[in-house]
Amino acid sequence: MQTYRAQIVVDPEAFGMDAVELTTRLKQGTPAVFTRDYYANTGSFQVDPRPLRDGQETEIASAITALAK
Repeated sequence: MQTYRAQIVVDPEAFGMDAVELTTRLKQGTPAVFTRDYYANTGSFQVDPRPLRDGQETEIASAITALAK
């Protein structure tokens, strides 16, 4: 069985923070967004879409966009 994930690469200069700070702030947000942040220190993280309900992908995108500086 294959597992699909969305990988997000963060350009800290363009985004205003690095992937570590972004994933930390996503966890602290409302709603909290939990990611696979094993590689955040190298500039990327993943979102596992399997547990998402319809429309939640938009909530995640909005949460990320709202944190952009």
